[in-house]
Amino acid sequence: MLMVDVDISDCRVALRLIRMAIEETCPPGVLPSEEAVNGLYGPEPIHEAEALATAIYAAVEKLTAVPVKPRAGKPSSPSIAPGTTSRLAAYAASRSTAGMTAG
Repeated sequence: MLMVDVDISDCRVALRLIRMAIEETCPPGVLPSEEAVNGLYGPEPIHEAEALATAIYAAVEKLTAVPVKPRAGKPSSPSIAPGTTSRLAAYAASRSTAGMTAG
């Protein structure tokens, strides 16, 4: 398996984009706030990823009425207010621009 070193800030940006997409498209209550994730799961990027995965399972369950059992799910807390598509696009654009000027 090919292993690639990825900067931690790139991981956090990717997770933030996934969070924003979930907030925009999934039912309220499936994703805990970032602060709640720190308390429920932990502060590392892997903990955010775990919360995002759990939220996806919860969203599928709510939208399809088919029980989905995540392998290692933890309870979720109320979600933060859903983002907007324009916020997602603006965030992605700002990261893209920042990447070009940093190099």
